[in-house]
Amino acid sequence: MISEARREYLRKYQRDRYRRRKKEIIGLMGGACCVCGSSFDLEIHHSNPSQKGFDPGSRGGKWSEVTKELEKCELLCSVCHKKKHATSHGKLRMYTVYGCRCGACVNFYRDFKTNVDKRFYERLRTDPERLAKYREKWRQTAAKQRQKCKVLSELGIA
Repeated sequence: MISEARREYLRKYQRDRYRRRKKEIIGLMGGACCVCGSSFDLEIHHSNPSQKGFDPGSRGGKWSEVTKELEKCELLCSVCHKKKHATSHGKLRMYTVYGCRCGACVNFYRDFKTNVDKRFYERLRTDPERLAKYREKWRQTAAKQRQKCKVLSELGIA
């Protein structure tokens, strides 16, 4: 078992190593935001997220792997980085992921849900086979729920 003093030493070592590595990476990438030129609060941004292997700033490992990953990245200040990832209001992502409840996002979400429901019920109405599958699934779900209630009542919970 590791002593508390050793654990604290390792935490400090890892924190210092991370800071040193981040400084090296920032120096290697030019030391300034590639959009606005700021040198304050810099972050690493993957230009193409689908090619992202790992976060070079937070992972140890071989320096050659880190430099290879940095070729897919650009250096941005926190403001420019947020702008790169920003989604405009009135989009599904703003409502579901970011939890925005402004008028534009709420209205978009309501319209989206209404249209999804309309399309769903229209498909059920026009496709008897799909309707039969939906009804069967609903029956199975209802049967499971009744069984669950029966078990809970027998146990005296419900």
